[in-house]
Amino acid sequence: MKHTLLNILRNVKTEKIKFSNNDIIIEPYQNKNSLYYIIEGKAKIYEEHENGNISLIQYLCAGDFIGELYLLGIEEESKLIKSHGDSVLYQIKGNEFYDKLYNDIYFMQLLSQFLGRKLLHRTHHYTEIQQYHFTHCFVRYIQDMNVEGYILKGFVQLSQYLDVSYRHLMHVLNELKRNGALEKVNGNYCIKDKEKLKYFL
Repeated sequence: MKHTLLNILRNVKTEKIKFSNNDIIIEPYQNKNSLYYIIEGKAKIYEEHENGNISLIQYLCAGDFIGELYLLGIEEESKLIKSHGDSVLYQIKGNEFYDKLYNDIYFMQLLSQFLGRKLLHRTHHYTEIQQYHFTHCFVRYIQDMNVEGYILKGFVQLSQYLDVSYRHLMHVLNELKRNGALEKVNGNYCIKDKEKLKYFL
């Protein structure tokens, strides 16, 4: 039998949980003894700094894990993780993880590959925003992280994530709207014309 993740998880007790947009999946500073696997949707990871500010540091998508660093003993406390749009996750309790998965060589190989991809993704994100014009990076974000065509609010933290001022982000957002790539519906921005959006890459 091919040792795919879904084949491995068939032998593990899981709970399927649904989250709505901005629902908290994991509270910060908790000893959250569970592993999550995203089946559908996206999630976002935040980090709180000593000065009280909160930074958006990464997005996770279907096929990604949440909580693995704590279970592996790398993080002592959890970060704040919220659902980005609606999402569906498998929850695997800590005792089930240690009993069934921790010593499973095939699962740990898959988890190691995920951790490598996660590291490369973060590295690529920060090098891309240094090398490309902001509009290019913003359009990439819109293409990858829209939820059913909508750009979800939280623009202050998004501007920090994309390493640009809030004022400039809003200027580019409205420029994309003026050029017909985006439109505003009930106070929210959404994609109007995908081809026009591509023009800005």
